[in-house]
Amino acid sequence: SEVIIHPRNASQMYKGVIDLDCFSSCLQDLQHPVIYNGDITTFEEYSAITSKFPTVAGIMIGRGLIMNPFLVNDINSGEYTFNIKLFRNFHDALFNDYSQYLEGGDKQLLMKMKEKWEFFAKLFPENKKEIKQIKKANNLKNFQNAYNSLR
Repeated sequence: SEVIIHPRNASQMYKGVIDLDCFSSCLQDLQHPVIYNGDITTFEEYSAITSKFPTVAGIMIGRGLIMNPFLVNDINSGEYTFNIKLFRNFHDALFNDYSQYLEGGDKQLLMKMKEKWEFFAKLFPENKKEIKQIKKANNLKNFQNAYNSLR
């Protein structure tokens, strides 16, 4: 009933440049509704795609929601509305839930949280030092100290 297009080739995986010319060509040639999928991590990127392709039937967002769990709020409100308190509430709930359900102890919890920080880091471009400390943390105390130093 619809076609979802992620305009990259298979060898690019999640890297490389989206081929918007290819997407445009497909959008024009297909009779089914077309859903755009790829590199929507900010409200501005969402707006750029929906402005450039007003006939697109929908947008899929994947990694953008891991990076910014509040991206849909931004899209719905029409502006970037990052709130550090809201992020901290989300992060702390995620941390606490992982600590309850992961059976591998502190090491597994640390690895899981650091994995998420590969995405969350983009929300803190002015905190390069603190992000580096989060990524290099070798125990939960160092991780928490680095995380708590974010502003």
